[in-house]
Amino acid sequence: MTKTATVTATILLASGGAALLARAAQTARPTAAPRAGERHHPGAYDLRDNDPGAGGWHAPARWAKKKNPFPATAARVAAGKAIFTTNCVACHGPHGHGNGPAGAFLKPKPKDLASKQVQSKSDGTLFWKISHGNKPMPPFASKFSRRKRWELVDFIRALAKSK
Repeated sequence: MTKTATVTATILLASGGAALLARAAQTARPTAAPRAGERHHPGAYDLRDNDPGAGGWHAPARWAKKKNPFPATAARVAAGKAIFTTNCVACHGPHGHGNGPAGAFLKPKPKDLASKQVQSKSDGTLFWKISHGNKPMPPFASKFSRRKRWELVDFIRALAKSK
C-alpha cells in the first residue's frame, strides 16, 4: 500500500468511513464494457471530467432526460442528508463542497455539489452518477434502493439553495 493510500485509509477510518473504505476496495475491480452508445461504464475513470469543455463523465442520454419521480419534500431532503452524512461526507465534506478529509487525497478531487457545474445536471444524470460511481467514487446502486438514491438527489438540489 502506498503512503497516500495508507493516509487516505487512516482518514476514512478516523472519520467513520469504514463502510466507504470497504466499498471502495470492493469496487476497485474492472467492470463490464458499456452498452452500445454509452460513453461511460460503472467504475470507469476519466480525467476529462475535471474539464467540462473536454467531455468527461456523462450519463447515457436516456438518463439525462429522466426527472425525479418523487416530489421533493423536507422529509425527503432530510432523509437524503442522513444518507449523505453517513456515506459521502468523508469525501464531499459536510456541506458538499468537495472538502471532506478523505477528498484531499483523491484524484480527481470530489466535486462541489452546490456548484453550477453540478447543479446544472439533470436529476436523472445525478441519479445515474450516484448509482454507477466514477472512480474514486464508488457506485451506490447495490447499496441504496432507488428511492434512497432519489433522496440523495433531493439533498444535492437543496445544497444549492443553502449556498
